[in-house]
Amino acid sequence: MSENLTVELVAELTALDIDRLTPRDIQQVQKLVLDHIVVAMAGSVQLWGRMLTVWAERHGAVPAAGQLQAPCGETSAARPESRL
Repeated sequence: MSENLTVELVAELTALDIDRLTPRDIQQVQKLVLDHIVVAMAGSVQLWGRMLTVWAERHGAVPAAGQLQAPCGETSAARPESRL
């Protein structure tokens, strides 16, 4: 086992051969991806998600997922911080 589990996981994922996956495997992967997208989108508009975005921006982070913005393209900088 590697000391870096992320590297080990990525190595296993990149070694996958789609031709060797069963239809059930593919269905499960599709569900996993959809679940991840929905959870990320829901979290981005929840109060705690917006608070984390403001915190990250204060510490120099640049939003990387433009698709997961608040409704109407509003950025966290445009929201009144008093609400957060």
